[in-house]
Amino acid sequence: MTSPVRRPRYPLARLAGAQPDVLAKAKTDRVKLSAMGGVLLTTAGVAGVSAAFALISTLKLPPAVAALAGVLWAVVILNLDRMLIVNMRRQSGWPRNLAAAVPRLLLAVVIGSVVSMPLVLRIFEPEILNEMQVMHSDNLISAQQKLNRQFADIDPTQKKVDELQAVASGQSRPSVSGDTDVVAAQKRVDTAQAAYDKAAADAQCELVGSCGTHQPGVGQAYVQAKTKADQAKADLDAANSQLNDAKTKAQSKIAGGAASNAEAAKAELKTLVPRLEERKKERADAQGRLDRGELGNDGLLARLEALDRLTAGSSQMQLAKLALTLLFLLIEILPVVVKLLSLVGEPTLYDKLLAKEEKTLEKRAGGRTDLTLEIEQDLQDKQLDQAKQANQQLVDQQARIAKDAIETWGKIAKSRSDDELKRWYEAHSGQPAAQPAAPPPPPVTQPIAVTVPVRPVPDPPTAPPGPGRHRVGGGQTYRQFVANTGAPPDPAPHNGTAVPHL
Repeated sequence: MTSPVRRPRYPLARLAGAQPDVLAKAKTDRVKLSAMGGVLLTTAGVAGVSAAFALISTLKLPPAVAALAGVLWAVVILNLDRMLIVNMRRQSGWPRNLAAAVPRLLLAVVIGSVVSMPLVLRIFEPEILNEMQVMHSDNLISAQQKLNRQFADIDPTQKKVDELQAVASGQSRPSVSGDTDVVAAQKRVDTAQAAYDKAAADAQCELVGSCGTHQPGVGQAYVQAKTKADQAKADLDAANSQLNDAKTKAQSKIAGGAASNAEAAKAELKTLVPRLEERKKERADAQGRLDRGELGNDGLLARLEALDRLTAGSSQMQLAKLALTLLFLLIEILPVVVKLLSLVGEPTLYDKLLAKEEKTLEKRAGGRTDLTLEIEQDLQDKQLDQAKQANQQLVDQQARIAKDAIETWGKIAKSRSDDELKRWYEAHSGQPAAQPAAPPPPPVTQPIAVTVPVRPVPDPPTAPPGPGRHRVGGGQTYRQFVANTGAPPDPAPHNGTAVPHL
């Protein structure tokens, strides 16, 4: 039989950072902490809706995709707000509480500003779209004027191409007025005509007395003005004569060179027409980019610009924008403000129980840490004692081995000294030394061969017995001789081999 699944206790309060075990003891604070969790969910929901509106209006995402992105954004805002709430702890005194809350409050204001902007744009969307149409029209007119100035050479080039095509096809002949000589003669005629008109006007004015000396009638001043006017008339007649001569020559040139003019027009068209087509293509591409860029410019920045233009020209719009912005901003910073206000008053039962629980846990953690350190220190002390004992045993064994080696060496040295004494005694006394019974060899365990070299004692020079001398021993036996000389009575035998070393 399976046990029923237990539902989590106090989900909204846990969302606000409450500890279920502590909250179970503080029944009076459950409603307050649950309300705080509901506020966190509200701010996260508003942030999710704002993100969905922003994605739909700016990126043109499908509603389902925008809703999913809005949910993810709501989770992010929920985690941020929860982090700000949970990390705000009661301090001693309201200045410390305020100082701890200011950075969190500033962060909440930033988050609230980001969240509130898409909602404000969504509410004023009809007015913003109308203003954006006006903005697009103004921008297109300004951009079109710049485009026309950039490609101002296209129209004159097109006109010249049309004239050359008419000349090349024989449908039109070059105009007399376009001849360079005729153009120069016409300029001289225009200059002479202007000079004559001015001189004639001055003479007439002097005659009637309306200018100059202001004395009507034919006087010296009038005569001079009339002479200047006559000279100007002569210059004008000469200029007109030169113009007529230039036109006559130009007509003769055109009539005689129609074929050559057509060939020249065709040659010029070969270079002029491709250049004209290239410039037209460049203008068309630029016009297309301008239309696409301006008509498709309805993103977030364009909407913000349109909203600024709307608020700049209307006080009611400014007031409405400010009110909505503050509304959504206060909704976003509400959890931090409520938490800050709760820290100003007296500690609640939940706060007291939580502080007591934290102190208990801190003591337990500290006691466990001290016990662990004491255990580790005891282990190190015991390991040090064992190491000292092992070192002492090693030194004792080495001393014992050295002592045994020295004793064995002493026995071997004594044995060799006794052998040399026996040989010397036999050589000088003429009596054989008695062979003492050899003691049993000592037990050997794991013998280690140690050869102790003994330097042989040289035999002293012997002299044959004679008068005044006596033999060594004087009739004594070897044992008596050894006893009298202090040699060991039972020396260890020596056969010249290695002696086992314990």
